[in-house]
Amino acid sequence: MVASPPVTVRLFSVLKDRTGMAVIELESGGVPTVAAALTVLGERYPVIAEYRRWIRPAINLSYADEASPLSPGDELALITPVSGG
Repeated sequence: MVASPPVTVRLFSVLKDRTGMAVIELESGGVPTVAAALTVLGERYPVIAEYRRWIRPAINLSYADEASPLSPGDELALITPVSGG
């Protein structure tokens, strides 16, 4: 049996800074939706749980919501609000 490709999670801004990670790979079978991925990631990295309400997810460069399904090989970006001038 061939293993499914992982879901690649890309972190930006405060999530990247506070976790020290830019990319995380999740076993695709364990995260059927964006919500499931956020739950798994929030358990591993508390800052993701802390910021969950402000995270804007995108799957393969298109904005998504927490109910959106994830497929093996998808790229999930976790985008947080940014400010600056």
